[in-house]
Amino acid sequence: MIVAAASARSWNSRLILAFVKLSVAVALVALIGWLWFHHRTRPAPLTESPFVGVTHVRTIRDAPRPMIVHVVTIDLAAPGIGFFVTPGDPAADLPLAARTASDFLTEFHLQIAVNADFFAPWYSHNPLWFYPHRGDPVAVDGYACSSGTRYGRVKNPAERTLRFTKDDRPSFSLPLEEAWNAVSGEPLLDDGAVKIASFHDVTLVHPRTAVGLDRLETKLFLVVVDGRQPAYSEGCTLPELARILLDAGAWNALNLDGGGSTTLVMEGASGQAITLDSPIHTRIPGRERPVANHLGIRAQRR
Repeated sequence: MIVAAASARSWNSRLILAFVKLSVAVALVALIGWLWFHHRTRPAPLTESPFVGVTHVRTIRDAPRPMIVHVVTIDLAAPGIGFFVTPGDPAADLPLAARTASDFLTEFHLQIAVNADFFAPWYSHNPLWFYPHRGDPVAVDGYACSSGTRYGRVKNPAERTLRFTKDDRPSFSLPLEEAWNAVSGEPLLDDGAVKIASFHDVTLVHPRTAVGLDRLETKLFLVVVDGRQPAYSEGCTLPELARILLDAGAWNALNLDGGGSTTLVMEGASGQAITLDSPIHTRIPGRERPVANHLGIRAQRR
């Protein structure tokens, strides 16, 4: 009996010691993760033009908060410039299969891509419990079309649609029935004036994605702002996003889906997708969210 009791005590001691060691290891990993998340090295400012007519500028800001801003400027007169939107099945209730921006760029052999329309269904509770995953069915909240095939619901008057002709001319005024490709979002700039829907809290700071055209519709701008990453890039408000577009030269613009959906990718020299920003799906920096549709750009490599 004495031997059995001593053996039980020894076994309990080993279990307690193992539990303490495991707890310390978990706490150490959590501490390292917290330190990395809150003290990440920010990239240097960058200007690059890997494709004919395409310039990517990354700026680093400290005011009014840490912010990393990406502006892609596309010269619409440059040879080889083209546009493409994720295809969908208009006969289906949920006409799209979710993809990341990297998946979209690689699958359709594009050179630049960003996430586009707001969409549903979706939720993001934790790194293991979220929707959609790659391939899951989803639907855009706004009007959209791809290569002449229209999908999604009837256009909401509160939204704005960027339309592309079959010969790749973008416009905010082209009749919808003439659009070959199209994406929709919230109005942001209207003839140089900031236009933000009254229902949206303009003080909220989030990652952002936007698209705009200059006054003469000779340049298209993609703006992506990283966010939800303390001391690295916390994001911006909608009025701040509008100012970034105005400073870039935009005259009309719309706010696309943001938050954990915000992603900007580029084709690398060997054809692989390179993430230019720092997406933040399920609070994990660098993790891309599968989304409903995307806006892609075709361009000639220099």
